[in-house]
Amino acid sequence: MTPCFPFLVKLFYTNMTFTNPPQAMAIMSSVKNVPIKFSPQRLGNILTIPHTGLALKSIKLDNEGVIQNMLNPEIHIKPGLNATDLQPQARIISRILSWSIIPKSGSYSYISMTLLKCTYAILAGLNVNWSKIIYDNMTKPSSSSLLYESFLTKVFQAFKVDVLSETDVLPNTIYFDRSALS
Repeated sequence: MTPCFPFLVKLFYTNMTFTNPPQAMAIMSSVKNVPIKFSPQRLGNILTIPHTGLALKSIKLDNEGVIQNMLNPEIHIKPGLNATDLQPQARIISRILSWSIIPKSGSYSYISMTLLKCTYAILAGLNVNWSKIIYDNMTKPSSSSLLYESFLTKVFQAFKVDVLSETDVLPNTIYFDRSALS
């Protein structure tokens, strides 16, 4: 398991800026006077996750077989889906995604279209650019939580930020409640 360094994560987000022109997308920050700059592709290389493939907006929910395996009978894709509207396998996948790739700060019962598309992509076996999805979430304004703590530890290590001197270390533990798994 990858440890988390809350103070370093706060420094990263406090100092973070980003550019979004299609040719030169980059997140820039500084942690302990170490400059950090990465593109979605570099982030994918650091995290060893796909950095090519479908963009989130390109995922079409058009395979009826996959949709039937995702949703409970008599449920149709519409805004405002709830976790109980999903089949057990899709519910577990969406919960894992909402803890890691598409972190949520609110209700884990509500299934957003973003979360639904990502769950669909996994069940359909689509080649998705997960790195770009994480990058996009990192650059969204978020006032309630600091996202991707364990992922940022790997970024810090890749840029040789001194993490050994940190005293505030949290184990990266993901808890799933009974209702999520039942």
